[in-house]
Amino acid sequence: MGKIEPSSNRCLDFSESRRVRGVNMKKALFLTFLFLSAISFSSEAGVKGQKLDSNSSAENRDALPIVSRWNGGYPIAQLDQSKERHAQLHGGYFGDEMAFASFWKDFKPGTAVPQINFSEHLVVFVRGDASYSQMFIAKVTLKQNTAEVVAAGNRSNSTSEDSLAMALAVIPRAGVKFIRVGGEQIAVE
Repeated sequence: MGKIEPSSNRCLDFSESRRVRGVNMKKALFLTFLFLSAISFSSEAGVKGQKLDSNSSAENRDALPIVSRWNGGYPIAQLDQSKERHAQLHGGYFGDEMAFASFWKDFKPGTAVPQINFSEHLVVFVRGDASYSQMFIAKVTLKQNTAEVVAAGNRSNSTSEDSLAMALAVIPRAGVKFIRVGGEQIAVE
């Protein structure tokens, strides 16, 4: 019989295997950190408007500045009284101080009506259905004299029977002949 030679394969003992796993874990954590940092950096570039594709420059050029914004609940009972404010639609605009002040008293009771120069600005608004707990206007773009309002909101399982979520934004009036919210378009007078 031949002599049994010790194997050249090493068997790691428990302490060595823990060290190897620790080194591998550190490498994995470091690589994860690098990956997440790259994602974060690219996301921040997008948030700051530094998009990489050529289509985004045209979109940024068309974006209207939002001067002010508000959101909150609007009493459902007041919708019937506000037909001149496009209440039957999902959105609209205020083009004069009197209509806006009347709306504001119901929208934010007990607060001062914001001062807006309506000869230079419009107040656009969107309203959600009863399933929205909050709404906000993300952006407004101007294409072919139509200000398109892009809004988002949070849906809620518990709906309010007293109010609807609304969002408003002040935008420049210059060049705006129509307001579009979703598929609805309204002429600006």
